[in-house]
Amino acid sequence: ECQELIDPGSYVRDPAEAWRKVAGGLRLEPRDGGVLVALAAERERLAAEEDLIPHFLVPDDTLVALAKSAPRSRRDLEHDRRFAVRALQRHADRWLDAIGRGLDAPRPRSPARPPRRATRSSRPRGGARSRRGRRGPRASSGTRRRRP
Repeated sequence: ECQELIDPGSYVRDPAEAWRKVAGGLRLEPRDGGVLVALAAERERLAAEEDLIPHFLVPDDTLVALAKSAPRSRRDLEHDRRFAVRALQRHADRWLDAIGRGLDAPRPRSPARPPRRATRSSRPRGGARSRRGRRGPRASSGTRRRRP
């Protein structure tokens, strides 16, 4: 049981699937989504090389902003305040290469969600449920009793 926990192979993350865990990534346009896929994969590889948690290296909101703006040059990357993260500045060439790869490749499709159940719930909703649980004259007449 504990052998599984100490096995380093059980903690390996797939860089190609890293984009699925980026908060806000599914709301991007398809072109920007392709850039996000490449950036998230690059973040995973850099985090593995530096033995860091990917979110500590570059936060999700910065990664999404980078995917939206898709800077083409090192100067564009350095002059935007949102990208003043040390890892972005230190590895600017790698990030720019990832952006270039992402512009050429669209975002993969997300797996389809299972359809919602079409059955109606037998439980009443809203006011009917709250009135049902009350007891006494307030539940039926809607008037308040005065206290002496």
